[in-house]
Amino acid sequence: MPLSEGSADQEPFSSLAELRQQNSALLKQWRLRRQDQAKEPDIAAARELIDRSIATGAILKELSDRDDAQEIVDYWIAQILSAAPTERLSAHKTIDEFKRLPSEGLTPTSSAQQEYSSAREQTRISALARQYYKSNRERGYLLEGQALTDAKRYAQRDTEIANFVNESENYEKKKQRVRRLIKIVFWIPVLILLSAVALLSVLLWSAERFSQSLVARVKNPTESVDHKNLSIQFLALLQRVAPPYDFSGKEFVDLSFRGARLVAPNFTQSTLNRVNLKQSQLYGSSFIGAQLQEVAFDGAKLTFGQFRGADLNNVSFSGAELYRADFEDADLCNVDFSRADLRGTYLRDVRFDRKFEPKRFLNTAWWLALGWTRKELEDLMRINVSMDVLESSAAFQNDRHRQIEEVNSAAGNAIARADALNGFAWILATWGLQLSALNAQPLKSSLPNGSLWTPGASPDCKQDGSTDTSNALGAVKVAICILTGEKQNLGEASYKEKLANYTDTYAYLLMQLGQAESAVEVLKPLDIKDDTATQFRYAAAAFSLGKEYEKVGLSVLKSSLSNQDQPYIPSHEVYQLRRLIAGEFYKELYSSIDKAHPQKESHCPN
Repeated sequence: MPLSEGSADQEPFSSLAELRQQNSALLKQWRLRRQDQAKEPDIAAARELIDRSIATGAILKELSDRDDAQEIVDYWIAQILSAAPTERLSAHKTIDEFKRLPSEGLTPTSSAQQEYSSAREQTRISALARQYYKSNRERGYLLEGQALTDAKRYAQRDTEIANFVNESENYEKKKQRVRRLIKIVFWIPVLILLSAVALLSVLLWSAERFSQSLVARVKNPTESVDHKNLSIQFLALLQRVAPPYDFSGKEFVDLSFRGARLVAPNFTQSTLNRVNLKQSQLYGSSFIGAQLQEVAFDGAKLTFGQFRGADLNNVSFSGAELYRADFEDADLCNVDFSRADLRGTYLRDVRFDRKFEPKRFLNTAWWLALGWTRKELEDLMRINVSMDVLESSAAFQNDRHRQIEEVNSAAGNAIARADALNGFAWILATWGLQLSALNAQPLKSSLPNGSLWTPGASPDCKQDGSTDTSNALGAVKVAICILTGEKQNLGEASYKEKLANYTDTYAYLLMQLGQAESAVEVLKPLDIKDDTATQFRYAAAAFSLGKEYEKVGLSVLKSSLSNQDQPYIPSHEVYQLRRLIAGEFYKELYSSIDKAHPQKESHCPN
């Protein structure tokens, strides 16, 4: 609360004697509080004394009395400013004018009154100066603003006042320098930042305008091929600061985008003829409805690429990254996908060559793609898959490394570690690689805290010789073991859900390792009526056991495939469980695939 600016509402002391008595009492109180460091000075009491002293000036007639009262006011203002520098109050308050009663006669003449006021003001400033030096130069006594200007008039009359004014001026100049320095320190970084933002805005604007002119040059049919290729190189350099480029609806012939890194370039409804896009990075690119003839995407990164409704002739995606690329309703004539990354690639309603050539998918994990027709699956099953090639592929190594990092980042969190180990096992299961200790490669990965997750290291569960976390089977065993130990920390519903998930992974691995009977046994206790994916895998394992299990397997299969809410169409299971799928199960499964993904008539010339 700031000090009151006036004394009109304050009750004055009845006399100077009472003022002095209250001043002595407050001095004693402050002295005791200073000795007791746990107590703060009573600022409120000091404020009240100041306000009442100012009001008392109205009844003090004698100059000496008024000087004493003014000195008390000045002293307590200085004490407050010293004890609480953040208090909002003026350092210079003058006691109220003496109010002469009518019975006391006429007021002094104007000249006499001015002389009286001048003498009183000089005395007040002199008293303030003495108090300043007595207090060992307490800064709260120093003058500033109008008070300093007024005091200069008396500097020549009194040496002590002159020194006091001089020190007040020096301190005021020092404060002004500090304030200027603070402003400079504050505004220089602000100005630099604003200048940098303005410069960046200009550069971005210039880059956008320049890139637009380069795109226009590439799209210009009259521009030379050399100039267009040079423009493409500049566009690749500018892509970091420029928005995605729009090449839609134009024709591009004999151009090279080789190695170019472009973000979401738009080639929708464009025509590309003899265009080189090898080793390019075209994340999120759009070739929707485009015409592509003799185009090379070898080694290109086309994650989330869109090729819906496109017409591709003599196009190569050899070694390309097609993670979650969409080819729905596209015509793919003589298109090479060998060694391509087909994780989540969508091929529904695609029209291949009149005679489907599975060799164009050599050395790919084609079963990770979605949307295959029955005939395409049957043809793909006949080609030889080199698991060694897949194991060394960038796609598998990226998947595996990502899951290892999840396990590493889960250090110290048992449930997160179990989830990560189960995820690691599931990824290996869908690839069909490193399923058990017999076919796992060495694993050594640093954890954030410096410890290691190494083959066979399972600090969460007792080692039994078979829980080697470098392979899928060992990893999921450790995950189940950890989950069991954390059962009390999980709710019943959450525990059952996670246990069903981990057990499904475990059973899927057992099926691939020729242990279908064990897989059926571990899945039996689970409630899988609402999980059509687990139903399908259970059905395949059960049917493969023969005898009474065949009927059970067929029944569960039909339930999985015909579920009205979520019918299950298998993808990787068709290949990984191929040894279990035969007879009536085969017929039922492939009939369902026929209905879900009917064969489309080819538009290819041959």
